[in-house]
Amino acid sequence: MARRKVKSHSVHAYERLSERLGMNKRQVNAFARDAVRLGKSSAQFKDGELKSYLESKGKYKRVKIYRGIVVVIAKTSNRLITAYPLPTELMEEYEQYD
Repeated sequence: MARRKVKSHSVHAYERLSERLGMNKRQVNAFARDAVRLGKSSAQFKDGELKSYLESKGKYKRVKIYRGIVVVIAKTSNRLITAYPLPTELMEEYEQYD
């Protein structure tokens, strides 16, 4: 029996990354895989606006930042749900950790 390949992102995540960042399908797959694995969660930041922002977004899901992009990941799997740019007012604080 052939193994079915599980996608690392939802259709919505693919559409958002394509629309907002101009990524093609291959780039979205690689970004989703790396974001889940390498993205930074709120626990990796000191108290501040950035940590508060991530905690406020992650009540029922996992939220990480990867390469300046906020990624929302399903709690029950490692599947990327959506992604959007980190608000500009938090970018300077994020860059201290990157």
